[in-house]
Amino acid sequence: MKKDSTSGNRGELVITDVKFLIKYAEFKAWTELVIPVKSADGSKVSRALYFGAEAIKLSKKGALIGDMKFVIFRS
Repeated sequence: MKKDSTSGNRGELVITDVKFLIKYAEFKAWTELVIPVKSADGSKVSRALYFGAEAIKLSKKGALIGDMKFVIFRS
């Protein structure tokens, strides 16, 4: 899990089901993002967000192609 030195957020990215096509690559991506938040009593706690998308298209030049729909699984 990678941690951002500025915000303290941590994240992990998983890419699966990659298909290499003539004009682009298509894949699924899932991530966990852990962010620090304050609880009701003011103490610091971590909260994890899980989300992902399917049918993400990436061009040969590294650009995202078209629309994609990210879904949050659990917070």
